[in-house]
Amino acid sequence: YNTFSETFHYSGGSMPVEFFIYPERDTPQNRSGWRLSADMLETFSELYGLYPFVDEKYAIYQFPWGGGMEHQTATGQGGTNAFGESLTAHELAHQWWGDLVTCETWSDIWLNEGFATYSSGLWFEYRTGESDPASLRAYMAQARPTEYDEAIYIENPTDVGRIFSGNYSYRKGAWVVHMLRGVVGTETFFDILAAYRARFSFDTATTEDLREVSEEVWGDDLGWFFDEWVYGGGAPAYRYGWQEHEIDGQRYLELAIEQTQAENVFTMPVEVEVGAGGDSQRVTLWNSGSPQHFLVPVPAPVSSLELDPDLWILSRLVATAPFVDGP
Repeated sequence: YNTFSETFHYSGGSMPVEFFIYPERDTPQNRSGWRLSADMLETFSELYGLYPFVDEKYAIYQFPWGGGMEHQTATGQGGTNAFGESLTAHELAHQWWGDLVTCETWSDIWLNEGFATYSSGLWFEYRTGESDPASLRAYMAQARPTEYDEAIYIENPTDVGRIFSGNYSYRKGAWVVHMLRGVVGTETFFDILAAYRARFSFDTATTEDLREVSEEVWGDDLGWFFDEWVYGGGAPAYRYGWQEHEIDGQRYLELAIEQTQAENVFTMPVEVEVGAGGDSQRVTLWNSGSPQHFLVPVPAPVSSLELDPDLWILSRLVATAPFVDGP
């Protein structure tokens, strides 16, 4: 190996960040890719609490096969994407979600891989020090699974390929973390992670442990969310149409939302952006039936309407359709 290093500075001290790279891959570009981990340590420490092994180090070493493998205080990375920003963020995030808090069984592997995959999105969102929602949306769009049908909780974890499924444990798992944030709100989401981390640091946790902590912090039931997104398979497909009414001088938008997937109806808060009179407004509608009609006051004729504009829901389809009258 060739070796080089960085320093992670935090309130109260500093910590070495060490790198071990093959001489034939030792280029300024590759070094820069790994050096970003020092900035990632700062960002993740802000989001998740101080790096848990700050009394030791963090290191990345190159290995001869593809992908990454986290180990407490040291990560192996290799292949064509060995120095990629997303991989480096993913593996570093495992120091919190995988090494500090470890999934108790293979059935719960999404707690490791879904959290780490979503953490790459959080790095892109917060790498400037401020939230950049557009960068998060771009990341989540490319992190969509190509299959939806199975649950991310694995009832019978005997197939290694299924345990480490890119579609389910990684990408759909990341979307479940993202949607949990969308349901409870960003501030509560990070409060949940802080409480979850505090309760299970240097210990193991199950999916039910995460649910219980989430409910305690949020203050309401989340069984419906975990049942449909963690223990159940599938994803919603939305079609929506609208018409306008004027009653006693007040204009209203009547929005009809239908879910067309084969699975049961998914209960979710659905954000809608309505353009009217040169302005736009956001409303959140609790969609728990199909078809379902909503009446929304608007200040002027509606010029545009978009369902889930910020991609908070893992959906098979979002499409407009002719308005169909109903209750």
